[in-house]
Order: sequence, then C-alpha cells, then structure tokens
Amino acid sequence: MIKRFSLLVALLMTLSLAVTPVAAQGVDLDDPESMGIVGGYGRLYFAASVMDLMMSGEAPEAETLDGLADVYMIMVLGLEFASADIADENLDGFLCSMLASYLELETDVNSACDDVMEEGLELIDVEGLGDRAIESTVVMDEDPVLGFAGKLNLLLVRDGSTVYVFLHIGPGAEAGTADPLAAFLFSADPSDTEVVFDEDGGSTGGFFDMLPPADGPLLADFIPVADMDMGAELSAE
Repeated sequence: MIKRFSLLVALLMTLSLAVTPVAAQGVDLDDPESMGIVGGYGRLYFAASVMDLMMSGEAPEAETLDGLADVYMIMVLGLEFASADIADENLDGFLCSMLASYLELETDVNSACDDVMEEGLELIDVEGLGDRAIESTVVMDEDPVLGFAGKLNLLLVRDGSTVYVFLHIGPGAEAGTADPLAAFLFSADPSDTEVVFDEDGGSTGGFFDMLPPADGPLLADFIPVADMDMGAELSAE
C-alpha cells in the first residue's frame, strides 16, 4: 500500500507536465518553453481518515471505505504559462488531455477533447471564476489510488496567464465539488512573499499562502502530503 501511494504521488507530480497540450505545432517535450508552461506550484492533500488507513500498510476492502470520506484526495496546482493567450488557447486541451490520461485513452493533444467526449464526458463552463473556468467529472471503474470504483472531478480556472487546476477524487467528487476551494483561492490576496519550498507539504509563501489554512473549514479533515515545484520539474526534463 505504501508503494502504491508513493507511485501515485510521483504520478501526480509529473502528470500535468506529461500530458500538457500545446497549440497544433511541432513540440519537443524535452523543451519546457515549447509547452508554454514556465513554472508554478502545487499541493496534494489526503483525507486524514484515508491517510491513516493507507499508512497502516493494509490494503483496505471496499466496505472499509464506506462513509470514511466523500472526497479523499485533493490536488491544487497553479501553473504559469508564458502568456495569457497561450493559457487561453490550451485550456480545453489541457483538461481533455488530463482526462484522457486517467482514462488511458490513446490520443494526442489535437484530438483529446473529441476522444474524451466520445467516452461520454462533458466539458462544463463554470461562471464566476477567473477569466474562464471549465470542469468535467469522470466515473472510474478503478480509481488510481485504492483501486475501487470512484469519481474524479477536474476544475480548471484561467486567470490571466495562470491556470489553476483543482482535482478531487472520491465517491462524492461531483460537479461543483471544487467550487468552494477555488472561490477561496480567488478571494485570497495575491502573495509576493518568496516561496520557501518543502516537498513534504509544508511550503510557505507565494501560491502556498493563498491556500486555505489547515485548521479552516475547507481543509480541516485533510493533510498536506506533498508539494510540487513545477519550475523545478520542468527544468529537470
């Protein structure tokens, strides 16, 4: 179970880079600038009750999870693109490529949206968040964490050249699940404090100061388990 958890964290830390779509042009995935992403940060949370279960080292049965947590995993990313135009051009394709990755679809950046829609998924416009916001929900026969049937909700919000990604996984991950978290982030005062990075979920400054406090109502039942420095991930490609 610990090994599965470690693999999941590694997957999530690189997912957004591995499937990032770009405009229809030749792209060198070894060149971060060609993808349009120039940096950003993220944080991964687990519900405390599920985290305790996973860290026990025992593989839980599906019945064990009943009533344990409606949402057991949350990931929040703030990705900086080279320009607002590039972020805007790639918003739909970015969401569709992430969905296609989770659905294990054979596709490319130009056909990802057509392919996920053929699977019955919808891209829904969300009003009142940033310059544009879209979301979609996947019902999974097997989720990437515990292996049971579940749901994955993705909300992407563009604000200028920044794209915020909100990912929720769990039986209660429905349309609108991420709205309160997104609304909090957008109501927070921008922070220009220098980021002090801690990969174990304790980073401060900048993006991390905009996230809800651990003892607040939005994340009171969640534990930050990993922080992501997308700039460092990109430079390592």
